[in-house]
Amino acid sequence: MPTLAQLRELQAIAQEGLTYSRDPFDLTRFARLRDLTAELLAEQTGQTPATVTGLLRAEEGYLIRIPFVSLTIRDFTGLPAPRPEPA
Repeated sequence: MPTLAQLRELQAIAQEGLTYSRDPFDLTRFARLRDLTAELLAEQTGQTPATVTGLLRAEEGYLIRIPFVSLTIRDFTGLPAPRPEPA
């Protein structure tokens, strides 16, 4: 079973292919890749394949990958806030 990260990468490949390809055969292949990705996502999330396929088909253009951003929360003194103790 593919991981969520792998499925997101497949979705990105399919979406970018659909955005930049002009050849009808390539467009058909990338559309099929998008639909297969939707089927696998549906299995993992418990959603219906039609729901997930509809969501993925609504996405257009280049899929922007947003990097993880780490934040430091400071209290009013400007010092880093203490971390809560693990339970």
